[in-house]
Amino acid sequence: MASLAQIRANQQNAQASTGPRTAEGKARSRLNAMKHGLLAERVVLVHDGKPEEFFALYYELHRDLDPVGRLEEVLVDRVVGLVWRLDRATLIERQVLKLGVSKCKGLGVELGRAFLEDALGPEALSKLSRYETALHTRLFKTLHELERIQARRQDRASTAPPVVELDASVTISP
Repeated sequence: MASLAQIRANQQNAQASTGPRTAEGKARSRLNAMKHGLLAERVVLVHDGKPEEFFALYYELHRDLDPVGRLEEVLVDRVVGLVWRLDRATLIERQVLKLGVSKCKGLGVELGRAFLEDALGPEALSKLSRYETALHTRLFKTLHELERIQARRQDRASTAPPVVELDASVTISP
């Protein structure tokens, strides 16, 4: 626990730190903690430099899934984000493997390097695999829910399997 003197010193130091002042500085500092973006709350286009690819995916999936109404739009937007993250996970995997083979320091492996730093060590690929599995699960749950809602709207039976969630926790009594 911090002493009263430490707390006062910290508060005094905080007064001197005003952070970025310009809009450009604020925009840049907003991404300081960004690593690889797989677990980000929103879709991340940083490091990719290819927003046109994201928007191409967005319009393609909206055309294919043909949402009607706000709820279907929300679900299709979630599908777009999950597909984008899965594609990003594949890119990260390629970059991690490239870094492991060649120890390259050039451009083109920023996401892989960020992921390795975040994963902290040799278990990076198994951690990435767990992230991919979680993303796949969320993607297919979202697609199944979208299909059920669209089937109900079109007054037809859904072919999506029912979603069943299991609790696999184990309690050990002393």
